[in-house]
Amino acid sequence: MTFTTALPALIGSDKQISWATDVRAKAHAAFLAQFAKAPTPKTDKDMAFIAAINAMFAQTDAGWWIDHRQHGEYLRNWSLEAIKLSK
Repeated sequence: MTFTTALPALIGSDKQISWATDVRAKAHAAFLAQFAKAPTPKTDKDMAFIAAINAMFAQTDAGWWIDHRQHGEYLRNWSLEAIKLSK
């Protein structure tokens, strides 16, 4: 299993979609950069972690991305710790 690079279309008003696209793109770029540095996933824990992140990026509700935009830094830090622990 790998980290997803394809993102689904967002659903919402034009304004929400515009804003959420930017929020999601920044979060996605940060995760891609982190996963590029990570070791190849090998354990069930690694696979579950990647599945959870992929599920998050499968979210199509633009409002969800806007509502959770403040959590981006927390998620990035959490993923860095998870990557360190899986080495």
